[in-house]
Amino acid sequence: MHINQASARLNWALSILRRKKRVEKSLGIQLGTLENVSTCLLQLRDTRSNKEVVGAFRVGVEALRAVVMGDASADRVAATMDDLQQVLDECQDINSVLASGVQSSLAEGDDDDVLEAELNQLLAQPQESQDVNQQLASKLADLHLPDVPKNNPMAAFGMTSGDTPEKMA
Repeated sequence: MHINQASARLNWALSILRRKKRVEKSLGIQLGTLENVSTCLLQLRDTRSNKEVVGAFRVGVEALRAVVMGDASADRVAATMDDLQQVLDECQDINSVLASGVQSSLAEGDDDDVLEAELNQLLAQPQESQDVNQQLASKLADLHLPDVPKNNPMAAFGMTSGDTPEKMA
């Protein structure tokens, strides 16, 4: 009986291993299918974007046709080509600057002089602001304001201190 129990347990363990392999295989198939669906969704999204780009190109072509139909002379075409070449040259200049990075036009030895001059300028600014503050203070001291009236100036018009012109109307 002891051998029968061991045999039953072994059969049970083998059965569980077979189920596990079937589930893993099924899971692999389902993951593959899910990946395919995700890829299809991405392709649909890209297709929509491409459709919008193609639509924009069509609108651009129609606009160019409308413009060119009005004046299809060789001079007009040459002028348009020159304008396009100028824009392309500007784009190329910008790309080359971005590719090379912004480089200082100053030589390495000049950096110290420039930085020292900038430091001196920054150190001089507080003194300049103090001078401005002193000038403002002296102007305020010279400023004479009229005395505060001792009686209500509106009394001459028959109004008391609580009355306002709006209340009188």
